[in-house]
Amino acid sequence: MPKTRGLNIAKKLILSGDITNLTELFEVIDKTPLARSMKTSPDRLNKLIGNPALFLFQDAYNIAQLIGVDEKAIVDLVHNQYIADKKSRKKR
Repeated sequence: MPKTRGLNIAKKLILSGDITNLTELFEVIDKTPLARSMKTSPDRLNKLIGNPALFLFQDAYNIAQLIGVDEKAIVDLVHNQYIADKKSRKKR
Protein backbone atom coordinates (compact mmCIF):
# COMPACT_ATOMS: atom_id res chain seq x y z
CA MET A 1 0.00 0.00 0.00
CA PRO A 2 1.53 3.28 -1.01
CA LYS A 3 1.81 5.81 1.79
CA THR A 4 -1.42 7.82 1.72
CA ARG A 5 -2.20 11.11 3.34
CA GLY A 6 -4.40 9.36 5.92
CA LEU A 7 -1.55 7.08 6.97
CA ASN A 8 0.81 10.04 7.33
CA ILE A 9 -1.74 11.87 9.46
CA ALA A 10 -2.34 8.75 11.55
CA LYS A 11 1.39 8.36 12.12
CA LYS A 12 1.74 11.93 13.34
CA LEU A 13 -1.30 11.62 15.62
CA ILE A 14 -0.09 8.33 17.11
CA LEU A 15 3.38 9.72 17.75
CA SER A 16 1.95 12.85 19.37
CA GLY A 17 -0.38 10.79 21.57
CA ASP A 18 -3.61 12.20 20.12
CA ILE A 19 -4.76 8.74 19.00
CA THR A 20 -5.12 6.45 22.00
CA ASN A 21 -7.30 3.56 20.74
CA LEU A 22 -8.39 1.76 17.58
CA THR A 23 -11.66 3.67 17.22
CA GLU A 24 -9.76 6.93 16.95
CA LEU A 25 -7.30 5.38 14.50
CA PHE A 26 -10.04 4.28 12.14
CA GLU A 27 -11.61 7.73 12.21
CA VAL A 28 -8.47 8.90 10.41
CA ILE A 29 -7.78 6.02 8.00
CA ASP A 30 -10.06 3.88 5.86
CA LYS A 31 -10.49 0.29 7.00
CA THR A 32 -10.96 -1.35 3.60
CA PRO A 33 -7.67 -0.27 1.96
CA LEU A 34 -5.84 -1.06 5.20
CA ALA A 35 -7.39 -4.52 5.37
CA ARG A 36 -6.44 -5.21 1.75
CA SER A 37 -2.86 -4.10 2.45
CA MET A 38 -2.76 -6.43 5.46
CA LYS A 39 -3.86 -9.23 3.11
CA THR A 40 -7.05 -9.82 5.07
CA SER A 41 -10.70 -9.12 4.41
CA PRO A 42 -12.48 -5.99 5.60
CA ASP A 43 -14.94 -8.28 7.43
CA ARG A 44 -12.13 -9.83 9.46
CA LEU A 45 -10.71 -6.40 10.30
CA ASN A 46 -14.15 -5.25 11.44
CA LYS A 47 -14.42 -8.36 13.60
CA LEU A 48 -11.04 -7.61 15.17
CA ILE A 49 -12.02 -4.01 15.85
CA GLY A 50 -15.28 -5.17 17.42
CA ASN A 51 -13.43 -7.61 19.67
CA PRO A 52 -9.83 -6.47 20.26
CA ALA A 53 -9.05 -9.63 22.24
CA LEU A 54 -8.98 -11.49 18.89
CA PHE A 55 -6.11 -9.36 17.55
CA LEU A 56 -2.95 -11.32 16.86
CA PHE A 57 0.40 -9.66 17.39
CA GLN A 58 1.03 -10.16 13.68
CA ASP A 59 -2.08 -8.10 12.88
CA ALA A 60 -0.83 -5.25 15.05
CA TYR A 61 2.67 -5.54 13.56
CA ASN A 62 1.27 -5.38 10.03
CA ILE A 63 -0.68 -2.22 10.85
CA ALA A 64 2.41 -0.68 12.46
CA GLN A 65 4.51 -1.44 9.40
CA LEU A 66 1.94 0.07 7.04
CA ILE A 67 1.61 3.24 9.12
CA GLY A 68 5.32 3.46 9.86
CA VAL A 69 5.24 3.47 13.66
CA ASP A 70 6.74 1.27 16.35
CA GLU A 71 4.90 -2.03 16.79
CA LYS A 72 4.38 -1.39 20.50
CA ALA A 73 2.40 1.75 19.68
CA ILE A 74 -0.22 -0.28 17.82
CA VAL A 75 -0.25 -3.01 20.49
CA ASP A 76 -0.94 -0.25 23.03
CA LEU A 77 -3.85 1.04 20.88
CA VAL A 78 -5.32 -2.46 20.79
CA HIS A 79 -4.90 -2.79 24.57
CA ASN A 80 -6.50 0.61 25.21
CA GLN A 81 -9.45 -0.35 22.99
CA TYR A 82 -9.87 -3.62 24.88
CA ILE A 83 -9.92 -1.78 28.23
CA ALA A 84 -12.38 0.83 26.93
CA ASP A 85 -14.72 -1.86 25.59
CA LYS A 86 -14.45 -3.80 28.84
CA LYS A 87 -15.42 -0.72 30.88
CA SER A 88 -18.36 0.07 28.60
CA ARG A 89 -19.68 -3.50 28.95
CA LYS A 90 -19.56 -3.25 32.74
CA LYS A 91 -21.70 -0.10 32.68
CA ARG A 92 -24.53 -1.85 30.85
